Amino acid sequence: MGIMGGTGLIAPMPPIIPILSEPYVLGAAIALIRQDSQLSPVLEGIRRHVHSMVYIDHAAVCDAIVAQDPEAARQAMIRHINNVIADVRRYEMDETPGDT
Repeated sequence: MGIMGGTGLIAPMPPIIPILSEPYVLGAAIALIRQDSQLSPVLEGIRRHVHSMVYIDHAAVCDAIVAQDPEAARQAMIRHINNVIADVRRYEMDETPGDT
């Protein structure tokens, strides 16, 4: 198993991720993305459309994992999820019929 990106497998799944994801925020997000192979490319497209800088979110998560800091990894993943939600909302506003 590995971490999937829009272009396929981007990295093997580090065994430390489940340990660092207490209370399972990071692990749950990865499991959700694994459930639907189309979810990641769709979200990437939305984030590109609203000019979001997803790499900043991903870098913060990766930095926390490398530092073996579970709380920082959890907080970075929560920020990332909140940013994705905000980006989807911005995308929906952009795509609402009748908007000018």
